Amino acid sequence: MANQKITALYCRLSRDDEQEGQSNSIQNQKMILQKYAVENGFTDTMTFVDDGFSGTNFERPDFKRMMVMVEAKEIGCIIVKDHSRLGRNYLVIGTLMDGFLKDGIRYIAVNDGIDTSKGIDDLLPMRDLFNEWYPRDTSKKIRAVFKNKALNGEHLSGATSYGYIMDKSSGKPTYAVNPETAPIVRYIFQMCIDGLGPTQIAKRLTAEKVLTPGAYEYRRTGSRPTEKRISQPYTWDTSTVAHILDNMAYIGCVVNGKSFRPSFKSKFAVKKPKEEHIIVPNMHEPIIDGETFQLVQKRREQRRRPTKMGEMDMFSGLVYCADCGERMYHVRGTTLKPEQYNYICRTSRLKGTKECSAHFIRCVNLYEIVLEDIQRLAKYVQKYEPDFVNEYLEQSSQQERKAQAKRKTDLEKISRRLAEVDNLYQNLYEYNVSGKISDERFRAMSAKYEEEQKELDAKKIRLQSEYEDSKSKMDGIQTFIRKIKKYTEIKELDANILGELIDKIVVHERDVRHGKNCNQKIEIFYNFYYAEQHSDISA
Repeated sequence: MANQKITALYCRLSRDDEQEGQSNSIQNQKMILQKYAVENGFTDTMTFVDDGFSGTNFERPDFKRMMVMVEAKEIGCIIVKDHSRLGRNYLVIGTLMDGFLKDGIRYIAVNDGIDTSKGIDDLLPMRDLFNEWYPRDTSKKIRAVFKNKALNGEHLSGATSYGYIMDKSSGKPTYAVNPETAPIVRYIFQMCIDGLGPTQIAKRLTAEKVLTPGAYEYRRTGSRPTEKRISQPYTWDTSTVAHILDNMAYIGCVVNGKSFRPSFKSKFAVKKPKEEHIIVPNMHEPIIDGETFQLVQKRREQRRRPTKMGEMDMFSGLVYCADCGERMYHVRGTTLKPEQYNYICRTSRLKGTKECSAHFIRCVNLYEIVLEDIQRLAKYVQKYEPDFVNEYLEQSSQQERKAQAKRKTDLEKISRRLAEVDNLYQNLYEYNVSGKISDERFRAMSAKYEEEQKELDAKKIRLQSEYEDSKSKMDGIQTFIRKIKKYTEIKELDANILGELIDKIVVHERDVRHGKNCNQKIEIFYNFYYAEQHSDISA
């Protein structure tokens, strides 16, 4: 053949194509293309191979190298075993074909009988569309399998949370507590409970020369020897600490579904909101108990930060204005004496008194009111625990208890049906792969099951939320009783006591009477209990 340009023999094999056996192997493609080239007079050939790349991915190394040579006018003909080897994206392939025709490049797909030197079949665009449908269906099948694994609590990520090592002895990978690093995890959670934020914790770990998770893993396994892991093995990042404090793996949960690809064509995953994560509890031994984990989440939400004077106020993040609902500012300074430190409404401070009044209360008064109420409540629970429990239970009506029982029954029914649908979907996938049902039938039936799964999942999330909220209230009162009993002889307050017992404190505006005295209503919202105080305090 009189052609001075190179003839490119392009081969591609994806992981899904490997399932089709030797007939679609790279070696087989090479043999077919080389034989075709020899028999048809293509002598100056160059082979390009992309092994393990999906047809929807056009960032393949050898494909890109071939296209560079196309742009440089070095290639006169491109030959592939079948048209789908070039790619499986209807729009991209159409653009490529237009470019080949424009540049005078001959394109041949051996098994599909395509040869642009003889013209282009009008059905070629339809063939491209069918080629695109294949990865779309494959993507649906793979997603169904992975969702089933996620719901069963299998670890879908290759990474192992710091504090654990992956145990594969049982055949199913699971987390096992690492005795070397688990104490560090507990230490980090305790520092947070003691009032330190992620940045302060990171600085302390760095100062104490604790190996970072990456440096520890590198020294343990030799994996990923990055420059930072080698040169700065003790330099902890704030984000690393924050991730540890937020990781539900430490209470025995497996968390999947943190991200997704909007389309089978997408190159990058998109993060999902936390409420959409798939959380499966009790899948491995916890390092942190549930109460500690929840207390840490609460502390972080309150965002207790040091003042400009470098001091930490124990009530920071707990005090709210009764009228506008905003947090109240802690006001202190070098010109004020400690007994003059106070809290005022954030709205009043930032937007002026026209938006909301100051709701002023001195810290010393707030301290005394809360201390006295904790003392009172602790002694009452110690002496009259059954009465205290009955008072709480009276708040839960008979109707609510019946509703809770129904929610539990409905959740069990939904869980059983979801398991059935997952099995049906899995069987459907296997029937399609084995050829027992057609692709068209698979698409129709899988769409039906997917729609049912979506409806069941949405209903389950709603019922689970309602059930857990009610259940936590019933179980939580016993936890609260156990905690409050520890402070029967309490003499002073600290941040740990407040964080353990109190959810928030709501301050109402003062009712000024005469002179320097006023009456002020303070609402103390304990964890699972409510108390109201009317106190005569100094104005």
